Amino acid sequence: MTNSVEIKKISYEKYCEARKEMQEKLETIMAQIYPEKKFCNYVEIYADFGYRQPIQAIVNWSAIGSVSPEEASKFAELLYEASKLAKNFKYNGYKVFYTDED
Repeated sequence: MTNSVEIKKISYEKYCEARKEMQEKLETIMAQIYPEKKFCNYVEIYADFGYRQPIQAIVNWSAIGSVSPEEASKFAELLYEASKLAKNFKYNGYKVFYTDED
């Protein structure tokens, strides 16, 4: 009996749609935490993959310097929410394919 591991695959198109959906969720969360800002570039989620490497969503954040305790709390909340989105990205571990041969 052989051990075969099924490789989960996703088309590039569906991957892009899901990534956009995740970004929109993050933007909604940012707007709730930072209603006074039209755009907040503090936190981003990348769902990247390498050649023949599975997708892995990761969180990146900009240094915001010394801030008030209130600002630190808001930023911590934003990071936490972003980490949940990244951890639960539905295609983590999948491999992207472009053609049937991939």
